[in-house]
Amino acid sequence: MNDSLDRPTLVFDGDCSFCRAWIEYWQKITGERVLYAPYQEVGERFPNLPQKDFTSAVTLFLPGGEVRSGAHAVFSLLALLPGETWMLWLYAHLPGFALITELAYRVVARNRSFCYWVTRALWGIPIEVESFSTASWLFLRTLGAVYLFAFASFALQATGLIGSHGISPVAEYLHSLREYYGAVYWEAPTVFWLGASDGMIKAVGIAGICLSALLLLGLRWRILRIVLFVLYLSLVTAGQEFMGYQWDALLLEAGFLAILLGSSPIVVWLYRWLLFRLMFLSGVVKLASGDPSWRNLTALPVHYETQPLPTPLAWYMYQLPEWFQRASVGFVFFVELAVPFLIFTPRRVRLFAAGAMVALQVLILLTGNYAFFNLLTIGFCLFLI
Repeated sequence: MNDSLDRPTLVFDGDCSFCRAWIEYWQKITGERVLYAPYQEVGERFPNLPQKDFTSAVTLFLPGGEVRSGAHAVFSLLALLPGETWMLWLYAHLPGFALITELAYRVVARNRSFCYWVTRALWGIPIEVESFSTASWLFLRTLGAVYLFAFASFALQATGLIGSHGISPVAEYLHSLREYYGAVYWEAPTVFWLGASDGMIKAVGIAGICLSALLLLGLRWRILRIVLFVLYLSLVTAGQEFMGYQWDALLLEAGFLAILLGSSPIVVWLYRWLLFRLMFLSGVVKLASGDPSWRNLTALPVHYETQPLPTPLAWYMYQLPEWFQRASVGFVFFVELAVPFLIFTPRRVRLFAAGAMVALQVLILLTGNYAFFNLLTIGFCLFLI
């Protein structure tokens, strides 16, 4: 009967709540490419397969007569989607992958009631197709605000820092680079190679402020994001030691990814990977520093005393009892070393991860001034929602 099929047909157990939940999700992502039917309605169309086969695994009937079941059927189904053929390729070519995945499928199939509740707890039912349009829209506006703060802050100081009569004039800096190293345009990318006058410095700052405002207001032109990245890269290069902070490098990486945002879901995963690296390595460097105050959980009082720009709230935080200070350091390590691994988990767990990381960033923001660093990190958390 399946020789006459005009498209792949997935047959499943209609009495299984777990099966129905995932079938409804697959229907959303495959659309009209695949026909789905419970075996209770169409089982008689396939007399060559016993009914017990349908109850133990999903079965995919392909046009032309081929039949696949279990994990093989699932991977074949997903391979119909653009860019999702890698699991089917591994199944066919990687030794042991087929055996392991089929064994895993059988374990799930034998415990479908438990897996239903796991699905409900971690993904929610109905399972929704991931859509990043709202997160991307909110992030670009957040990025616009960050760019605005960054350009406005530096523009007010730029003439005194890198102007012709500044502490470290950019014209002299670029002249020295060209004098000693020759053509270093790619090694030191900046529009100031075209001109490094005070007027040019002011023009770059004003242009950055205006374009940032447009991005903040919702203008999503890709060319706008490209120009903002180029202008800020130019300031970071020309700013020398004044623009060598962690948040400047972070904004450049975020700004570059923003150019590609909307072109592929991979960009969202790259933002998640960026957030993971930022948070996890923040915890690692504390422990790797060799400072005993981090290891014995007494570092926060020292932090409140020695951070560059404490807020008035930092004084009150410093007065809190020792047990609270130790618990706070424990919370920091939990968020920076454990929570980042939840970035790659199902939706509801990711929501917890986003909440924990946002809470930490808000606390840091309230007790110290780290420019736009905290706001930008909070923006990354939008891609977990």
